[in-house]
Amino acid sequence: MNPLRRIAPEPRRTTTLGLRFVADPAGLGSFAERVLRERNLYGALAFAETAESMRLSQAALQVGSGDRVVGIGSSGDMLLSLVSEGADEVVGFDTNPTQVALASLKLAAIQHLTVEEYLKLFGVVAASGRWRLELFDRLSRATTSEVRRTLMRRRGWVPKGVLNHGMTHLIIRAMVTAVARLVDKETLELFLGEHGSDAERARSLDALLARRSTRAVVEPFAQRFAAQLKWLFFPHKLCRVSERPDEMIADFFTTFRPLFIRGAKGNPVLARSAQGDLHPEWTAHLYDEARFEAIAAAAPRCASRRRTSPLVSQACLRGGRRSSTSRTRPTT
Repeated sequence: MNPLRRIAPEPRRTTTLGLRFVADPAGLGSFAERVLRERNLYGALAFAETAESMRLSQAALQVGSGDRVVGIGSSGDMLLSLVSEGADEVVGFDTNPTQVALASLKLAAIQHLTVEEYLKLFGVVAASGRWRLELFDRLSRATTSEVRRTLMRRRGWVPKGVLNHGMTHLIIRAMVTAVARLVDKETLELFLGEHGSDAERARSLDALLARRSTRAVVEPFAQRFAAQLKWLFFPHKLCRVSERPDEMIADFFTTFRPLFIRGAKGNPVLARSAQGDLHPEWTAHLYDEARFEAIAAAAPRCASRRRTSPLVSQACLRGGRRSSTSRTRPTT
């Protein structure tokens, strides 16, 4: 028997997957605390969950037998989903050791846990902090010593779920909290996609922009302090070399108008962080028992590496065996 399974499971609750998804209460307070503590949201843990569509990536890359995939590790979700598509080998690299450790932890979790246990451990589904810590400690022993040292430095994230400490999650939660202070509850739910159509959301957004408070306070504030605010919401390296972050913040409502109009609920990147609902794309392309089994079976052919060299992709490609008929699929 797998010793990791000896931990008593949390009680099952009813939703479409038989689980109760939780809306993380983090808002402006958690966002501010992270900024004050680390000064850079993209520092320790930039992406706890993928900020790209797994469905579109799988459809575009058409990964299968004979393929080797090399990509930026990031949260690990995208590469793990491509493992489940049948690639011969998958290699992820990242200059951030925390991202490498997270991807390694996810791979270990998929090897030893059910989908339900995985979602509870990482904070998508309700579970006790004590249960998460006990399981985390056992799982970390299934990783390398270097990865485990990195994981143990971030052990304080575990009780509330590691996925609830990622940069994108905290920014989305902060934005939802900020918008909630500008509109009433019904309008907020409309923007989140709980009800209404795209046309209704467009009209509500136009009404919001026409308000005197928006024109006289919110927009001028964003324009005046864009040069300072960008350091909170964008990677510092990007801020040093590009003016795009300044432009996006200064013209915030135009930049993010499509997201307001389409509603967060229909967006696989925004849905869970914005309103606590897991988008169907996740259950179709990663959080599925058959995909977990495929990933677990392919685990020996997966690797997460920390690299800082600009030639890292070539270095990764030279490692391991490669058949004469294999193709290499780079992905980000």
